[in-house]
Formats: sequence, structure tokens, C-alpha cells
Amino acid sequence: MYLHFYVYAYLRKSDNSPYYIGKGSGKRAWDRRHNVSVPKDQTKIVILESNLSEVGALAIERRMISWYGRKDLGTGILHNKTNGGDGVSGWIPSIKHRRQSSVRLLGNQLGKNTVYTEDMCKARSIRAIGNQNARGGKSKTGQKLSESTKQLIGARRIGAIWWTDGTINKVVKDCPGPDWTRGRTLT
Repeated sequence: MYLHFYVYAYLRKSDNSPYYIGKGSGKRAWDRRHNVSVPKDQTKIVILESNLSEVGALAIERRMISWYGRKDLGTGILHNKTNGGDGVSGWIPSIKHRRQSSVRLLGNQLGKNTVYTEDMCKARSIRAIGNQNARGGKSKTGQKLSESTKQLIGARRIGAIWWTDGTINKVVKDCPGPDWTRGRTLT
């Protein structure tokens, strides 16, 4: 049994009362990716209990949130949006969720040898056209594009699919040859 979880609180500057209670491990309490603001003053981040199992930490988190109450429910002073005890450690996303995340993250750096699905390619094409339009019809270097060039780019992109032969990637509407498969491989 791992005993590396803890329960923490963020304290207000004005009266040192807690405004958020959470469960974490590692550097979670100091991580800026929260739904509430993390105190800049490190003394306002307090570890309430430590060396806990995950089940124990979730139970204490739930008890502390219940004790202080939630502002959104009108029962107390905390900005928590749940009653606690609903941690997501060990959560395994479904294949559907992973695909949606992948499409959402297109444009970010993906790992080597990532094969893009047809849906991902369509999303990327639509985003590319949108980016070109958002730039006011200018190229990435800032040059003004003619109307015919803009139409050509749009026509080339709409309905185009990534194809790969394992080393070369192409964006075309039809399969370039018998050894080609849908998708793209980053090398």
C-alpha cells in the first residue's frame, strides 16, 4: 500500500481561513493547473495530513470539505466544486476520449511515428484553412495571397486525406498507389 498521498488547504490572506481543500501527491498542491488560484505566498499552502493511502486521503478530503462547506451550495466558505473523495488517480481514459483528445491537441508536438486517423486529418485541414483565414488571407510569412491562390489552397485541402507509404507522407484526395495507407507517420 502506497502512503504518499496528502490533504492540503489553500488559505486566504485576510484571515487564514481555507478557501480550497484538496487531495494530492507529489507537487500537486503547488501545481498551478487548478480550477482555483494557487496562493503566491507559499505559507498559505498547508498540508493538513500526510503519509496517507489514497482511500484515506479521499476520506479526509471529503470530511474537511463537509466541515467547512461549499460556497456554490451556500453551505460554507470553500470554492471546491465537489464534495471531495472523487479523485481520478489511476483513471484510464476510453479509446473515444483518447481520440477526442488527440484531435484537440493536433498542432501540438506529437510523438514520433504517430499515425493520424482520417478524422484527425480532416480536423487538421479544417484548422489550417481557418488559420489562413484568421491571418486575413496572408501566408505564414505575411505575404498577401491572391483570391485564386486562396481558392486553390481551400480546394486542395477540403476532402484531402493524409496517405503514407511508411517514409513519405502526402495530402491528396485519392490513394497515390497500392503500397499507401491512410494516415501519416511522423519521422
